[in-house]
Amino acid sequence: MLGLTEEKSSRAIKLLLINLTVLFLVFSGPACKFGGSSSSGSDDSSSSVAPSEGEVTGQLLDENGNPIAGATVVIGANSPCDISDDNGNFRIKDRVVNGTHPFYVVTDGFRTLDGAAVVVNGNVSVGKVKIEGIKDVGNAPHFSDFLAIVENNKVKVTATIDKGADELVDIRAEMLSYGVGAVLTKQGDVYKGEFDLPAEAGGPRAIIMGFARDADNRISTAADITNEFTGAGGSYALQTINGTYSGSIGFHPRDKDRGFEHRGNAKLVFNNGDATGTYVEPNYALLVKHNGSVEPFKQKTSSDGKVQLIDALKGFYRVVLFDGDEDRRVKMLGKLNSATNPTDFYGLTRVFDKSKNKFYGGRFHLKNNASFEWGIGDMAKAWTISNFLPEDEGNSNSISGTYKPPFQYNVAVNVEAGVVLAGNCTLGTTVLSGSYIVLDSTLGKYQGTLTMSDGATFTYWFIVGFKKMAMFGVKKIVSGAITAYGINWGHKREVGQDWFKTAYLKGWFFGYYKITSGPNIGSIGLMHFKMNENGEVLTGKVGTIISSVTGGSLSFTGTNSTYTGQLAGTLTGNSATFTIAPASSRNASMGVYLQRLLGDFSDSSGNSGYFFTHRVHKSN
Repeated sequence: MLGLTEEKSSRAIKLLLINLTVLFLVFSGPACKFGGSSSSGSDDSSSSVAPSEGEVTGQLLDENGNPIAGATVVIGANSPCDISDDNGNFRIKDRVVNGTHPFYVVTDGFRTLDGAAVVVNGNVSVGKVKIEGIKDVGNAPHFSDFLAIVENNKVKVTATIDKGADELVDIRAEMLSYGVGAVLTKQGDVYKGEFDLPAEAGGPRAIIMGFARDADNRISTAADITNEFTGAGGSYALQTINGTYSGSIGFHPRDKDRGFEHRGNAKLVFNNGDATGTYVEPNYALLVKHNGSVEPFKQKTSSDGKVQLIDALKGFYRVVLFDGDEDRRVKMLGKLNSATNPTDFYGLTRVFDKSKNKFYGGRFHLKNNASFEWGIGDMAKAWTISNFLPEDEGNSNSISGTYKPPFQYNVAVNVEAGVVLAGNCTLGTTVLSGSYIVLDSTLGKYQGTLTMSDGATFTYWFIVGFKKMAMFGVKKIVSGAITAYGINWGHKREVGQDWFKTAYLKGWFFGYYKITSGPNIGSIGLMHFKMNENGEVLTGKVGTIISSVTGGSLSFTGTNSTYTGQLAGTLTGNSATFTIAPASSRNASMGVYLQRLLGDFSDSSGNSGYFFTHRVHKSN
């Protein structure tokens, strides 16, 4: 599964290209109309200019300018879809004629991008398209079941959808890369639709994508592979994908850790329908079983995985790993980039989590390169790392002081040849020394140690992603007699590059606070507030402390705060003040992916404690 992209209302992006004019209008009001299931904005076949055949290309970027891989792109009511590659590039090669074409992008972690491209010549690029991430993944709709079958040359689709926080406004199914599909209508407890199987379908199967959009423009997607049918064939065969592949697999949990992407790395061998190799991810069981016997990584070896050719014309394949393992079953549905010299295999993942009895969707990218490895040089440059200590059975309530959970703090470090040269922490401490080592170069497994100025030692176990720009893992803190465990996630940046900017404070934050000292000790309340791009607080509520927030401001402050994300400020209203990061506290910070904002607080009634908020998208 995949889902989710966003662009602000009434924003127009004009891209001037050599000998080409593309008008790209983005809006969020009308319902999305995906691919061939739309009648509005279709190819203008009545144009006086003779139709010319060509292709549409472009690049998808997130709000920080990073490429978005594995996104589904649809252009034109009668044009095919494509999946963006690891660099965010997409290329729709089939016929695209002059006229106005609807343009859609959907992918996990983002809202729908819904607009139009005006094609003047057959070959056209929409350039670099920046799309904004969703900040409330848990509120999105969710496909709990999606089934597609081919019967009598028709594709028939049945879906079950949990609508999430808002009403559903558009539900569709699309045959990936063929530009045909149907609107799904509710029939009892399910949604159904059907459309004709195109004559050019390569077979022996087809990928059918499901899209459900709600009133707040959140998207959920699903994918299913049809039963076998006699197709037109193509240049891809089962043996075309043979090789040794290395890369990363990501997925998005929707519950307690909503918005936090989990990652794993894999090294796999595909050979005539068999898939063997190893998959590894951080072992989050370490957080609740702190007896020293739990390994920091969960690693599995597949000896009986399977590869299946889905579409001989488009180069789609399915890979299933650990099919009999209910703990972590991995399914990949993706596209091979070439029938003659394949170098990349990328697309969608479904990962089964036994603890929650659910499948989670995400993306993967594997490189066909037997010599691909991770090295100590991949940790070079600067990193900003978020660290979260959860309150659970492992982190005992008896822990007190700086590292008492639940709490989050950031560390920013400069690294060269595996040695930490300098670093700061939002707790007000500095990094005295540190180092990183590679535990497994074929799977991107690392271990790191930081010694802090307060005497604490941080030990990290983590994996580095396929692009070698992100890290995900677990950690242990030893401070005197205290031992605490947590999770960490970080991102590489250039030395001296600002990661946090005041403009990133803009938006709504929802969460809770807990008073740990003062006249109202033990009290817990809900809180929410809204800030503008200058960090000024516009409105909100802080439980019984401030019934109506009318003012205040937050800003990044402290040593190297644009690297670490340390911040401070106040929320005011009703003659009361909620002070974020007061003096002699553990301070406050924003997470490295700009979603969480939490820290210590005090109020004007003599109370103090901690607060935890998460960015949530709201239209007003």
